Amino acid sequence: MAVTDDFLEHLTVDHRNLKRGVDQSFLSRLEALDLRIHAPFATEKLVHMIESRWIPDQKHSDRLEVVGLLSFNLTVLYEREVGIPTAGLQMLDTLKADGLEYKLTVEALTDHAKPDYSDDSEVFED
Repeated sequence: MAVTDDFLEHLTVDHRNLKRGVDQSFLSRLEALDLRIHAPFATEKLVHMIESRWIPDQKHSDRLEVVGLLSFNLTVLYEREVGIPTAGLQMLDTLKADGLEYKLTVEALTDHAKPDYSDDSEVFED
């Protein structure tokens, strides 16, 4: 599944709307999230979504009818030519200092990690 802007927006909790209702709380019991994302990606939207789900105040969490996120693991996959794409993720370090279990892994894609379709010489016979 691709991590699209729409997906991130659905995961984002609106703290202003305290009468969300069950149908409006997408994955309302989400406590742990592991994402593998190819760079470049919508860093600002990802950070905003994580911030919105970090709800350390239990009373506020109860009012929102959303369980606060406790753990977030992010793996960023990038091509060497692009460079290491960690700009904009510093805010997640602040949430980690406040208690969020957060782990960032950055992996460079190698040439052999990409599919190679150059030798499509397989012959199909009836």
